[in-house]
Amino acid sequence: MLAYVACLLAGVGLALLWGESRRLRNVQERFFPLTVLVLLFFMGVGIGRDPELGSKIARFGWNAAAVSVFSVAGSVLAVAALLGVFRRGR
Repeated sequence: MLAYVACLLAGVGLALLWGESRRLRNVQERFFPLTVLVLLFFMGVGIGRDPELGSKIARFGWNAAAVSVFSVAGSVLAVAALLGVFRRGR
């Protein structure tokens, strides 16, 4: 995990040093879609190599459902609280 953070910070540092240029933007426009496709491919390979994937799918589904329900509930509560704050200000 520390290596990922270090690479992220190095990328941000290089971007700040390199600055904004048309040449850099052209390189980004060409390689970004390819990079995303390669990352998705390797993620799929990594997930597909798991021999216990079939038994884990049900657990993943329930975890995803719980996260979704709590995310929606939290968003609704946050909007209700913000509406209460803004209505009081009038």
